Amino acid sequence: MGFNSTVLILNDRLGEIESNPEAFVKEMLDTISMIGCSDKSGDFYPGQSTVMSCAHADTVTILAVGGNCSTVLGRAYNGGVHHTEEAQVGILRVLADKYGFRLVKKRKKKS
Repeated sequence: MGFNSTVLILNDRLGEIESNPEAFVKEMLDTISMIGCSDKSGDFYPGQSTVMSCAHADTVTILAVGGNCSTVLGRAYNGGVHHTEEAQVGILRVLADKYGFRLVKKRKKKS
């Protein structure tokens, strides 16, 4: 497998990208190359876009997106699997553990 890059684009500034799409693509590719496989992120093309994450495809990156920015909350090295409920719970456990918490399943309420 290769690497994946995740990009955040501010929709209310799409017109700026449309006016010069070649410059946008060049700056995006330059930023992805600059960041490489690191925990950094980088703004590009006058601040309406951010490369949020670059990571190996075997890594699941957990991102928070809001307020026109993004934060990498954590990473799970699990072969890139996140499509099953079991894998999603495993990823939540990794994230909880990173912050010093233990994820436990709620008891079923008696009817």
